[in-house]
Amino acid sequence: MTLKESFRDKSGRVHTRTLLTVGFLPEEVRPEDVRDIAKALTFRYDGRGYAGDLFGNGGFGEWNETVLSYAAEFWDRMVKNGVIDASEEARKKADDKCRRMVDVDTMRHTDARDCGAEWLCLQVLNQLGLKDFLRCLGWSEPKIDAALSVLIARTVYSPSELKTRRIMEENSAVCELVSGDREWLPSMRSIYSVAPSLFAIKDKLESYLCSVTDNLFKQENRIVLFDLTYAE
Repeated sequence: MTLKESFRDKSGRVHTRTLLTVGFLPEEVRPEDVRDIAKALTFRYDGRGYAGDLFGNGGFGEWNETVLSYAAEFWDRMVKNGVIDASEEARKKADDKCRRMVDVDTMRHTDARDCGAEWLCLQVLNQLGLKDFLRCLGWSEPKIDAALSVLIARTVYSPSELKTRRIMEENSAVCELVSGDREWLPSMRSIYSVAPSLFAIKDKLESYLCSVTDNLFKQENRIVLFDLTYAE
């Protein structure tokens, strides 16, 4: 005879664990006694704090002495082995795990945003130090954020200025990544002024990026001439 516990967690999964291996019972123990032993143990587990009724029967109903004796013996052995508390802990862990699970059928995307490629582009701009460079030229923070957001959005999606604003508003998390403000969006005027503003500092920007990439990748600026003429 083996005593097992089975329970269904909040997700509907059935868990089964062995509490006590009893072995063979004497022949005088009837099948209905075995059934009642299981019921008595279940009753005792569910009502461990129950002190009994006024007649002193311990709340175990009309079970005979054989059933009550074996139930008390098996219960004491399980308590001594610590499986009762372990069983309760297993139930709690199963329930806690279910609470952390997400039911994908109940999920609703109300404001989904793409951020993978945008995040990668932002890391590149941070490595190049473009924000600090524009800040040194006297650009304001909103103007810098608008410029970086437009550069990233047009790199990832290759849209027009008008479509860039729509992508920022509906699809991409680029503005939140750049500014740190979830609600911030550059105005249409700011978006259209990014390209002319960058073109106005084209020479300084090219020199700065050349210097940064040379140091970043340990490059040397060299001009190599190859003579490809053929002479017999």
